[in-house]
Amino acid sequence: MKRILILFLAFVLLNPAYGVSVSPFPNDKTEPSVSEAARIIINELSSIPAPERKKRFREARKAIKEYKKAQRSGKQDGDTETLVLVVLAILIPPLAVYLHERELNSKFWITLLLFLLGLAGAFFFSWFLIFVSIVFALLVIFGAV
Repeated sequence: MKRILILFLAFVLLNPAYGVSVSPFPNDKTEPSVSEAARIIINELSSIPAPERKKRFREARKAIKEYKKAQRSGKQDGDTETLVLVVLAILIPPLAVYLHERELNSKFWITLLLFLLGLAGAFFFSWFLIFVSIVFALLVIFGAV
């Protein structure tokens, strides 16, 4: 975990968007090992003036805190995650709602009830209940409900 955090900080600090245009890795086809990469990054960081380095570390810490907050809340905006949830909403709506909400709340129970009543086929409009559960799951995923 510590290694990942160090590499993430180095990526943020040495990103060209922050003003450092020199890449810590050579452009050859062989990538350095993790210890070599860490040594290169530490050398690059030591060449940056102290006030600039402190500023970059503060920005990196802030970015990490925001990332962790978004990860804990489960509200990360990911196209792949949304696509998978949409496919699941079409196939198994209650599962998609549960994975999106990450808890058993009223939205999950409504979707489950509609889906199970539709699967039971006790009513002549059972296909309609399945369709309604799919639409409701999609509305929950896209944040309309």
